[in-house]
Amino acid sequence: MKFAILKKRFLRTLPQNIHPHVPYWVASSICALLLYMTLFAPPVDFPLKGTIRIEDGMSVEAIAKGLKERAVIRSTFVFTALARLTGSADNLVAGQYRFDRTYSVFTVLSRIAKGVYGFHMVKIVLPEGATNTEIAILVASKLEGFDKKYFLEIVKDKEGYLFPDTYSFTPVATYEDVVKKIEQNFQRQVGPYEIVAVAKGHTLHEILTMASLIEEEARKTEDRKMIAGILWNRIEQGMPLQVDAVFPYIVGRNTYEVTKTDLKNTSLYNTYLHKGLPPGPISNPGKDAIDAALNPTKNDYLYYLSDRKGSMHYAKTFEEHKENRRKYLNS
Repeated sequence: MKFAILKKRFLRTLPQNIHPHVPYWVASSICALLLYMTLFAPPVDFPLKGTIRIEDGMSVEAIAKGLKERAVIRSTFVFTALARLTGSADNLVAGQYRFDRTYSVFTVLSRIAKGVYGFHMVKIVLPEGATNTEIAILVASKLEGFDKKYFLEIVKDKEGYLFPDTYSFTPVATYEDVVKKIEQNFQRQVGPYEIVAVAKGHTLHEILTMASLIEEEARKTEDRKMIAGILWNRIEQGMPLQVDAVFPYIVGRNTYEVTKTDLKNTSLYNTYLHKGLPPGPISNPGKDAIDAALNPTKNDYLYYLSDRKGSMHYAKTFEEHKENRRKYLNS
């Protein structure tokens, strides 16, 4: 309707002796240009180098409204209609977006649909077996203004649930952005293990706790599976696990030189004083350790040690274990 009215008004201003096809072609082109400038072109006050945040769960209408208010688009109707026509209305990616130059509504929609934030992304590798404290220090070293103490407060109940992997964040990522991306990855990678854990008589929390111990005790897959079998054997027989790897977590000292004072520490994580698994994971285990905890190698051993070259030695009795210590550690 608007196009037809504009076209008629334009034709009235033209000389009547011009070839009849020319005015219509010219009028159509001008009206199309006016339509584009009115609906699809970027606003004059487009926020160059500004950032626009789209929250998770926002509807396409709410996103369009926010973009209109920040002068990123001219028409909420056009943005919403295009999003629905292209099938992207329900799949717009949350996050912080940066626009370094003006963009049409088509490009704005395309970027938000694909999660193209407009930043040089910061890559952060969370290693297997890292504690929440170590992760906080690592992330704080990569993201400007990131307060590791505040981050630790947010994740204080998430030890073992911050999945080790390679992540990409915008330089302006919030604490919530970081935690959410890691948690979503955890659900994708580890969530399916919960069904297997329950089928084997364990909770996912128990498996993660066992996996965190195994992560610290061995590096090779076959060794991890053997140690998992031994630790489950000790639990079944009512023996304390006596895993030295808990002490750096308890005392906050990154060393495996356990002292007599350490052994007397009353922490519930002290696997010398308390039988069974500790209350929770002591680090954030990777998939290999989780798989070992779920699928241990069945064996009759109750003891193990690693020699100075990293080779594992197993024993069924304490006497055999003492002999292994004499042969491989004290000789």
